[in-house]
Amino acid sequence: MSECNMMEQEAILVEYQALRDEIISDKENRMNTLGFTIAGIGTAMAFVLGLESTALETYNNFSFGLIAYSLVMVLIALIMTLNFTKSISRVGTYIKHIIEPQIKGLNWEKDWQSGLGHLKKKRMKERKIIFKNAAKGQSRAYSLYYFILSTAIYAVSFMVDLWQIPVYMVIITLFYLINVFMCSNLWLRFFGEWI
Repeated sequence: MSECNMMEQEAILVEYQALRDEIISDKENRMNTLGFTIAGIGTAMAFVLGLESTALETYNNFSFGLIAYSLVMVLIALIMTLNFTKSISRVGTYIKHIIEPQIKGLNWEKDWQSGLGHLKKKRMKERKIIFKNAAKGQSRAYSLYYFILSTAIYAVSFMVDLWQIPVYMVIITLFYLINVFMCSNLWLRFFGEWI
């Protein structure tokens, strides 16, 4: 192999490593986003559920504010998670189609996305279901977490009797439905620039 080819392969390996590091960073950011969201919402819901309804109007306003804030927080976390997931998908597709064909032995993205890997044929049928849509697998878990979180927040709005104030319930329901739409997009990948 000529020196030029070796340098080119070395440059490709450096790019490959940088892109793999970017994927790892995006995965960590997704997890941190979920963790901070759960912590923030847990705190807000603890205040809502711990309030005593002595002054009913103040109680309702404060409860509404915290519940709406929590739903907006979930929406922002969902948008961030969608962007991190799309980035992971784009980088993985680039590695699979551009980098891996150039270097013999680099097969991580191809194996992960196709689900074939180095599995033996007799185990292939058992594992096919696990690896089918493997690239979507992690985003679906996040979608489920955010859906459950949004639904729990929405349920709290009924527990604190905000359903008696139609304007508050319309606003909270609107935020809830937007969150459900975003969760379904993270699950099904139908809206936006998915690769």
